[in-house]
Amino acid sequence: MDPDRPVYQTPGAMIRSAREARHLSLQDLAAETRIPDRLLAAIERDDYDQLSGALYARSFLRSCGGSLGLDPALLLESYERLLTEREPDVPADQTWEEEAVVQRVGGVPWRPILVVGAALAGLALIVAVVVKLAGGGGSPEAPASTAGGERTATVDVIDPEPGAEDAADAGGEDPRATGREDGTPAEADAASDGAVAPAPDALAALESLPRGDRSLVFDDGESWPLVLCVVTDRPLDFAVGSDGDREARDIVWPETPVHGVPEDGVVAGRLYTVGGRHVAYWGAADHFLLRLSRADGVTVVLNGTPLAIPERSVGREWVLDRAQLGP
Repeated sequence: MDPDRPVYQTPGAMIRSAREARHLSLQDLAAETRIPDRLLAAIERDDYDQLSGALYARSFLRSCGGSLGLDPALLLESYERLLTEREPDVPADQTWEEEAVVQRVGGVPWRPILVVGAALAGLALIVAVVVKLAGGGGSPEAPASTAGGERTATVDVIDPEPGAEDAADAGGEDPRATGREDGTPAEADAASDGAVAPAPDALAALESLPRGDRSLVFDDGESWPLVLCVVTDRPLDFAVGSDGDREARDIVWPETPVHGVPEDGVVAGRLYTVGGRHVAYWGAADHFLLRLSRADGVTVVLNGTPLAIPERSVGREWVLDRAQLGP
């Protein structure tokens, strides 16, 4: 950290100053933000290497700013400036110094060897061109005779897919160029982005369930800025985490199903069975981590908004925050 720069300009110092002004301990702030106190201590030291990456750092800074009444945009701007200042400066002549060291190791004259190698490569290229011209410019697909008198091409050619050439000749788009093997137009194929949209019958089933938004009250009396609801038509392996969690935690299916969802007092993470489907709710202050083993038959709802599930997120941790809800 630059000692000449005012300390209050770093995001960690701003958070520590605001926390102390409210007479809060790290444990108090951890209870409000659901961020472990050891990570809060690292943030106040501006030691972001202790976090799992820039995504978590930005998320935690937003959570701390919202809890302490600080401007999250100001914290993030200060964080980005801090990252820029910590980037190591590479001397302009460092590359040349390293090259000189390499040349001296073992006393091997690398530079003359490289020059000779380049000259030989150029000579080989000239010879190849001369040989080709001397051959009369024959076609590379000249046939070779076989014992039976038949002629076979010496170059294997992969035929284009049926209709692809005709489409190109007519000024159309080759379906392979768009990644859609069936040639479905982009405007007619909503799934071309690699996302699985909620099934209509699943959306209809949501109407009979408690709305998974900020109005939902959990069994501990808490309501949250973000509410996640996962509905599935059959058991699957999935994991959920939120806010200060480093990774999503596996959900354990109950041996005895719980039928029906209470209107009030929903238990976070409990799997309820309703009409052949399974549903669970969670609350968070800033974001969720969701890992699904499959996308078919699964409906993900964030603050009452059903989301399409990106196929690339299956098997990976999918970060769900306010950005998923659009402007």
